Amino acid sequence: MLTASNLFHCPDSVLTPIGQSFSSLSNLFPNSMLPIAAASEFWMTRWLTGFWLMGVGMLAGLAVLLVFLGIFFLLSKISGIDSFRKSGAAFWSTLIVSAVLAGLGAIQIRATFGSNVRSDEWFLLVIASWPLIGIVVGSLFYCSQSRFLGEIFGTLTEGIGAWVGSVVVVVALLGVACWPLVDEPVAVFKSLNSLFSTGEVTTTVTIAGSKVDGDATVYEPVRLKYEGALVDSIRIESDRNLVLTDSDQIETIRSQPVQVEARTPLEWNRRSSQQSPISLAAGANLFAQNQEIDPATVKITIRTLPPYPEASAIILFAILTTLVGLFWMLQQAAAPKLSAIAMAAAKSELSQPLPLILMTIGIILLFGFVYLPFHTEGEDIKMLKDNGLTLILILALFQGIWSASSTVSDEIEGRTALTLLSKPIHRRSFILGKMLGIFWVLFFIFLVLGSILLLTVSYKPIYDARETSAEMPLWQGCFAELIRTLPGLVMGFFQACTLSAIAVALATRVPQLANFAICFSLYLVGHLTPTIVSSSATEFPIIQFVAQLIAVIVPTLDWYSMDKAIDTGNAVPMVYLAGIMIYSIVYTAIAVLLGLLLFEDRDLA
Repeated sequence: MLTASNLFHCPDSVLTPIGQSFSSLSNLFPNSMLPIAAASEFWMTRWLTGFWLMGVGMLAGLAVLLVFLGIFFLLSKISGIDSFRKSGAAFWSTLIVSAVLAGLGAIQIRATFGSNVRSDEWFLLVIASWPLIGIVVGSLFYCSQSRFLGEIFGTLTEGIGAWVGSVVVVVALLGVACWPLVDEPVAVFKSLNSLFSTGEVTTTVTIAGSKVDGDATVYEPVRLKYEGALVDSIRIESDRNLVLTDSDQIETIRSQPVQVEARTPLEWNRRSSQQSPISLAAGANLFAQNQEIDPATVKITIRTLPPYPEASAIILFAILTTLVGLFWMLQQAAAPKLSAIAMAAAKSELSQPLPLILMTIGIILLFGFVYLPFHTEGEDIKMLKDNGLTLILILALFQGIWSASSTVSDEIEGRTALTLLSKPIHRRSFILGKMLGIFWVLFFIFLVLGSILLLTVSYKPIYDARETSAEMPLWQGCFAELIRTLPGLVMGFFQACTLSAIAVALATRVPQLANFAICFSLYLVGHLTPTIVSSSATEFPIIQFVAQLIAVIVPTLDWYSMDKAIDTGNAVPMVYLAGIMIYSIVYTAIAVLLGLLLFEDRDLA
């Protein structure tokens, strides 16, 4: 049976084959990889190139959102679409269409990766992609309303929409402004064309054997399609002894022939000092000679990479920006009453001095961590990531619990909620709206402080190299550190939202101080849950029962931590992020139900 515990309890799940395939963009360019393209010696180029990629991706995402607005405008001209929404058909159509698209995408993943995709991982990817695709499909059905299109630009100029939009635009413009510092930006853009045409290609051929009289066969041509400049690794397997050359005539052979022994794979990669078994020159050919009587079955696997595989980050940040923008639009169009409560709650919280104070503290400390000596013998970058992610999480949690108390508890005690609920607004909308508004505040904090953290993480390798008189890292290495930190921010945001949802539910009954005490107790216990369960394995049954009960009731927050990935230098797999997202949605839904139960019979008079 598929449960959260058997998916996440074992840290080794982070290193599964599907995780290595989907882990993150950093898998395309590990630190040990020598880049195909050259890198500038200027330290700001090495630092800010990654920030430029992030800015270009965000700017591309904003452009995609403008395209969606144009599509929404065209769809609004279709007669009958309003009745389609009012009848409820749009809701069910969104669920069905997004489920079908998620299933088709999962089938394609299964066909591409085959046995490398375990059944539980495949299931997680399907479930996690469903709501993401649903955001896109739902926006097409709901955001084509004339009312929404008439109000969209007004909501962008005030409240949380203006705050988040301003930060995204500023980060995008600052990133794009780094263009003069980037090495060969045009070549980076051209790499986007080869992102989907490169990868692993396996070709199996049969080479005829020698004649019985002992005469060697001629060199047979081997038809391969590859671009030599993009080849990263080659693997050749044969069940017979072979000789590989670049010509079928001895006098025209330009490179030294390569011997392939039977049942002994020959492997080569671009980091190797050995000669490539296949000529990488443009227009080169491959010929094989079978040195045995029986025919040889040869399997050749060629892995190619774009000149700048880091260009895929542009697509990643464009997708993230587009999804966030479409979710904000869908919220406004599909649930206007709930959205009004959420936007009012977020605007009220951001107008208070607390978010500014917390973010100021966070910015100062994040910059200070760069220059703080951690005395880790060359591993200061790991401490910077760990401390930075923990700092942002703690600040966001403080803001989330404070907002839950001020927007729910204080309004109930001050009879403001009674005035609001006297209008045609249900108590469900009140709780969900307050919770969603707090989530937007948390997203704003993570967006600001997360951008600062990514900048500092990218600069830290350069600073450490200067301090230790070591070789200056390439910009690809700095960018790899940046992109490997991104999953930690995503998991931190999910963790903050989960605990804030619990805080909103508790705020319907308990005051602010008690809410803080309960939530931070849950934070401590949640991070100790795996330790509690493992330490009780050899104890009395009653102790085991209590430990298991704690693990079921309290969310296991240790799963949201990327300490193990930071310590080992590995990236967090996409399937792990999918599981964390599903786990957070489940616990948030439980918190919503708890809040509705506690608030349903609460006397507001």
